[in-house]
Amino acid sequence: MAGGAARLVHALKYEGWFALAGPMGEALAGEAQRLSGGVEHRLEPVPLPAARRRERGYNQAELLARSLGRALGWPVGASLRRDGARRRQVRLGRNERRENVLGAFHATRPPGDDLPVLLVDDVLTTGATAAACVGALQGAGHRVTGVLAFARALQVIEAP
Repeated sequence: MAGGAARLVHALKYEGWFALAGPMGEALAGEAQRLSGGVEHRLEPVPLPAARRRERGYNQAELLARSLGRALGWPVGASLRRDGARRRQVRLGRNERRENVLGAFHATRPPGDDLPVLLVDDVLTTGATAAACVGALQGAGHRVTGVLAFARALQVIEAP
């Protein structure tokens, strides 16, 4: 993740600039339409552990999903839950991230909820969190068709 996208995500996530979620979510609308094939979906934000949400006062993925939902007229769900007994992902490597989120997410599915789901997050780094969320949603019977993130973290690959 570099440049303007990195600055926006950092300001939203760590500096409390939640007004940025509006234009950032709207910027995802075209990609959401492409991924969905123009079919209405339920947007499911990646949840924070309860303690982190209390500390921060908000969930940046939820703010992005709500903004995107307003732009498209799509509902935002709250089917995913995350337990809080995990380390923060930010300084973990690929394998550590995967192990850290194993079993961390749980999903429910309200009766009659047949809309397909798009998962929404602020940043996609290794994909470990997204994969764990998708697994939990699918395990609860949801049909997940894609993952939307405002930014993609780029990994530096060093030459041998």
